[in-house]
Amino acid sequence: MKPLFRAAASLIIFTALAVLTAISCGQKEESTPGLMFKMINDNKAYSVSMGSANAADIVIPAVYKKLPVTGISEEGFSGQRNIISVKIPNTVTSIGAYAFDSCVLLGSITIPESVTNIGDYAFLYCASLTDIVIPAGVVNIGEGAFTACSSVENFVVDSGNAAYKSEGNNLIRKADNVLMTGFRNSVIPSGVTAIGDFAFWECAGLTNITIPDSVTDIGSNAFNLCTNLTSIVIPDNVAYIGDAAFMSSGLISVVLPVSLKNINGSVFLSCKNLTSIIIPDSVTSIGSYAFADSGLTSIIIPNRVTSIGNSSFSRSRLSSVIIPDNVTQISDEAFFRVPLTSITIGANVTLGADAFSDSFVNAYNNEGRAAGTYTRSNTGALTWTRARYRSWI
Repeated sequence: MKPLFRAAASLIIFTALAVLTAISCGQKEESTPGLMFKMINDNKAYSVSMGSANAADIVIPAVYKKLPVTGISEEGFSGQRNIISVKIPNTVTSIGAYAFDSCVLLGSITIPESVTNIGDYAFLYCASLTDIVIPAGVVNIGEGAFTACSSVENFVVDSGNAAYKSEGNNLIRKADNVLMTGFRNSVIPSGVTAIGDFAFWECAGLTNITIPDSVTDIGSNAFNLCTNLTSIVIPDNVAYIGDAAFMSSGLISVVLPVSLKNINGSVFLSCKNLTSIIIPDSVTSIGSYAFADSGLTSIIIPNRVTSIGNSSFSRSRLSSVIIPDNVTQISDEAFFRVPLTSITIGANVTLGADAFSDSFVNAYNNEGRAAGTYTRSNTGALTWTRARYRSWI
């Protein structure tokens, strides 16, 4: 029998024995008044949610009306900002999606050995949790289950778990060595192949991190809202960086890897401290909002770039830009409200709505959409001059 199935089978037997013991002994179950119970599993068990309970310390019973309590309902305790601790019985096998979302004062919870499933975003925004232990029998942990747990200092997966491991204070899926969740004091270990979606999302305590050479993918929103992350080293083996991966982070400068072909949408959106970025020659497209509302003051767009997406540089601080000759179309609002005083552009480039200021578009059109460097004296000036040609308004 494979280890994963053997562990699951043992847990089923363990849970059944625990329930039978509780029922046969006729013991009175300790329980927080007001909890709500819902029948599940063909009316053979119950799931639990907050109901009308208002206690800070929640105690979930193992048995309710002679049937086991095996689940914590989806969104069961979501948004309960007064909860400090939760006692979960060893009959519970599943913690539903968003079960404890935004329980910001929840500082103490023990996940029992009976649990096999932890749903998506189950502990999202549990900002007071400092220690988390994942039992050996857990076979599924959903996306973002521990995202934005900003105070976690010790994250441990039982060494007997066949599906997951903890290393460097990270949650890592064994099957593909994907780092699913990291925390403020995480060190990404060598051997990790990818940083998953939302892995460090809103990890305000993270100030710098080094990504090992084994990593090839950085998932969407991986470092989104890491407002104090000022420094990161991205190895050249990284070929994919997902949407909004570094959005609203505190990064100051970035060197993108030479394996990267596309800069996806919103990757550096609202990175207001980002003043310097090096884009490798391998890049062929820049996605929508990629650098919008960033602090960029200058940029070199590689010659292989053929596509510049909607609002890709809108509201940035660029004073000059050189558009590569391979670019034949610039999308809507690509440089909307950007204080440009110098634009180098090829001939007959199709400009989307508000791609540049009206004054530049007029000058470009009046010059017969001719290639050249167009300049103006300051950001308030309406007159643009193409090199060796007369001015247009």
